[in-house]
Amino acid sequence: MRKQLMQVATVLVLYGLGLNFAPRPSQVERSRSEIENMLPLNLAGFITELEPGKSVSYELGDDVYKTLHPWAIVARVFSKETEQFDVVAIASRSKESFHDPQVCFTAQGWNITNQRLSAVETNSRGIVPVTLVDMEQNGEKKLALYFFRTTQGYFGDIHQVKLKMMLYKFKNFGKDDEGAFIRVIPVMNANEESLKRFTALWIDSAVKTSNGYY
Repeated sequence: MRKQLMQVATVLVLYGLGLNFAPRPSQVERSRSEIENMLPLNLAGFITELEPGKSVSYELGDDVYKTLHPWAIVARVFSKETEQFDVVAIASRSKESFHDPQVCFTAQGWNITNQRLSAVETNSRGIVPVTLVDMEQNGEKKLALYFFRTTQGYFGDIHQVKLKMMLYKFKNFGKDDEGAFIRVIPVMNANEESLKRFTALWIDSAVKTSNGYY
């Protein structure tokens, strides 16, 4: 046991020395317009109606940007006949952006009644893990879905993506991983099945519009 601990300590010391003397990797930086152009506006009959000169359905406040440190927050509402879905993508390399949305939901007055890991089946990426959230506010019930996308894949669990990003930074001498937190909320006429179906369509479309980045 003592020998194993000495070996681990030696590896950590050597890594630390290598980190001190190795050239610092350049961090990736992306502009807001670049991120907006990567994400879909229309998909499989769903369209986003935007005001002239706008690229998002609505803006989030400066306080959100100061808290999450993203490159961009892209909020778009997709409509098709009687269905409507609100999608927010927070693109970043900052660990703050890959956050637990329970904080946001509760801050908006929602009471989370259930949260569970699930998955959606896509044509482009196979099975994608997600988290489903049941919420209630003043008698109104709402279903939400979120997941994370990094260069290492898709994640539905906040703890797993945090660990993966930490290990990525460790292995890459301080370079941050990048990607996005994506949240989907049905605005009207949706259940779990239709929410998952729309999310799969969004992912398949985002894969195309981003040339495989998302």
